[in-house]
Amino acid sequence: MCAQSFRRCQLLGFTLVEMLVVIIVISILAGLLTGAVIMARTAARVSMVRTEIGQLEMALQMYRNQYGEYPPDFALINDTSVGSQARQRVLNHIRKRWPRFQPRDPASGNPVPFTWDTVRVHVLAGTRVDLGQLDPAGALVFWLGGTPEDPSEWKPQGFHADPLNPFQPGLPREKPLYEFRPERIRFELDAETGAITSLAYLPDVGNRQTGPFVYFRANRVVGPVASRYEYGYLDGQVIEPLRYPQSSPHPDFGWAVPYLEPWAGMPDPTSSNDVDFASVSLKRAWRNPESFQIIAPGLDGSFGIGLDVPAGAGTPSLFRISRLGARFSQEDYDNIANFCQRTLEDEIE
Repeated sequence: MCAQSFRRCQLLGFTLVEMLVVIIVISILAGLLTGAVIMARTAARVSMVRTEIGQLEMALQMYRNQYGEYPPDFALINDTSVGSQARQRVLNHIRKRWPRFQPRDPASGNPVPFTWDTVRVHVLAGTRVDLGQLDPAGALVFWLGGTPEDPSEWKPQGFHADPLNPFQPGLPREKPLYEFRPERIRFELDAETGAITSLAYLPDVGNRQTGPFVYFRANRVVGPVASRYEYGYLDGQVIEPLRYPQSSPHPDFGWAVPYLEPWAGMPDPTSSNDVDFASVSLKRAWRNPESFQIIAPGLDGSFGIGLDVPAGAGTPSLFRISRLGARFSQEDYDNIANFCQRTLEDEIE
C-alpha cells in the first residue's frame, strides 16, 4: 500500500527537467513583458513630448493671429557679421506688437530714442531679462510666457497690460499664450547684476538630463539671395546654418540645427563636402518654409553634432536632410519636431 502511494506521488510530481523548462518559459515571458513595458514607456514619453510641441506650435499660431507675425528667435543677435540685422528684427517686432511703447531711462524716467541699447536697458530694468543674452531656446519662454509679476521670483505670467510699458512688474497683466511649468524652466542669473542671461524650457522626459525645446524662425537671407527664406545666413560667399547654441556645441546635448528636406537638384546627400551644400547659389529647401521649426532632443537628451562626431566637413554635418536621414549624427534619429508625427527616424522614407 505504501509502495503504491509512493509511486502515485512520483507520477503526480514534476521532474527536474520539467521544472527547468517551466523556469525558462517564465523567464522568457518576463523578459518579453519587461521589453514591452520599456517600449510602452518610451512611446508614451515620445508622445508626451510631441504633444507639447503641438501645443507650443498652436501657441505660436495664436501669437501670429494676434500680432500679425511669428516672433523672432533671437538667433544671431550677437553675430559679428549679421548681428545688427538680427537685432533690428527684434526691435521691429517689439514696435509692431507694442506700437505705443517708449523706452525710458531707468534713472530719470525720461523717454530715450528707440534703439537696441535703450530697449535692452529698459527691458532689463523692468523684468531682469537681458535681451542680448536670449537665443532660440529662450525665445519661446519670453514671447509666449511673458515676464513675471514679481521679478524676484521668476515665473512667466504674461506681459504687463500697459501698452506704454509692457516690460514692468505688477498688475494687470495680459494672459500668457502658453502656461510653462515653472519646474521645467531653466534660467541663469548674472552673479553681479542678478540679470537673467539664459532662458530655456525642458521637455518632460522624467529625471533624465536633456536639452531644451528650440525654436527656429525662417527668415529672409541678407545679401544677394534676400528674396527667399533660408536655412541659415549669408557669411561671405557661403550660407552658414543656424544653430543652437550659436558659438559652440553644448558639452551635454550638442548642437541643434533646423532641418532641410530633399529638393530637386540637391547635391549628393552622401557627399562628404559641406561646400556643396553651403553654396550661395544653391536653393536649399527648409522644412516649414516661411514659418518655423520647433525641435526637441529625443529621449537620449541630445540634439546631435558636437558630441560623438566633429562638426564641419564630412558626414554627418550641420546640413541635415530630414525624410532621408542624410548627414545625420547618431543623436538626430530620435529627435522630435513639429514637422513630424513622432521622431525624425519614423519619417525617413
